[in-house]
Amino acid sequence: MKNIVLIDGNNLVHRAYHGIPKMTTSTGMEVNAVYGFITLYLKAVKALDAQYVAVLFDSETSWRKTLYPEYKAKRRSESSNTLVDQFNLIHKVCKLMNIHQCFVDTYEADDLLATYAKQLREFIKKRNLERTILIITKDKDLQQLVTKDGIVQVYDSMHDKLIGYEDVIERWKVLPHQIPIVQAIMGDKVDNITGVAGIGQMTAFKLVKHFEGDFDAMLTNKAKGATKHQSPFVVSESVINKLSTLNARGDFELSLKLASLVDDIPVNVSLVDLKVQPPNLAKLKKLLTELEMFSLFPRLGISSPAKERFI
Repeated sequence: MKNIVLIDGNNLVHRAYHGIPKMTTSTGMEVNAVYGFITLYLKAVKALDAQYVAVLFDSETSWRKTLYPEYKAKRRSESSNTLVDQFNLIHKVCKLMNIHQCFVDTYEADDLLATYAKQLREFIKKRNLERTILIITKDKDLQQLVTKDGIVQVYDSMHDKLIGYEDVIERWKVLPHQIPIVQAIMGDKVDNITGVAGIGQMTAFKLVKHFEGDFDAMLTNKAKGATKHQSPFVVSESVINKLSTLNARGDFELSLKLASLVDDIPVNVSLVDLKVQPPNLAKLKKLLTELEMFSLFPRLGISSPAKERFI
């Protein structure tokens, strides 16, 4: 089967930056994120036998930050100028390796992954092709894109594990498309999404299972699809009090917008553009020589004179 691999570029770069000890060239340039990105990319493409690949990145601005300025505030405070410089180098590396990369103003990589996955899945189903779309990320939020037909799955490259439909249900206790509702209720500390104050994970799971994100139904205990022959699910007085606070509905609605992915960005996705191509070896060798990454030469099929020392 020919796998289509969609890579969460920002997630991969941050994994490399924080997971690999500081590396500098002889001139003092930090390059650990660049080195890690290339090695993780090569490892994943080989492991998944990828025939088609796209690396998708955040834009510098985000509609979510415009809507809620405190969105991902903690992550932004941890950013550094050296990481920004390495991002620029990584974009250059992708270009020289002929890797399809994309970023669209005001959107995050997550939104592009949702858009690419949706368009490619529709293309696959329409033509009855044997293809699997594998999303490489450690971001749990993207598990909402996993589909029951198995066409879209998430790949955990750290543990070499595919995460399918049943895996998502086991982890979240809800269906994949309901994950944003869970986050809208319990919040998400990593992305600084508030949720409804005082309501935790297990309660959120139950509320989504029985009320599917209908705020009024949660307040009135009218479970979706319930019949007179079923025992009604009763929301405790404590939870109703938390849902009845002044800011609860507004926090829930804002959090749901922030947690939901945009899958209709106006981009045209073509398998032809994603086809794995050989790199521009001459220009890639020049760049990696400047970055003193001689140890990558064999893995990329770049010849190396005997006098060069591999580091």
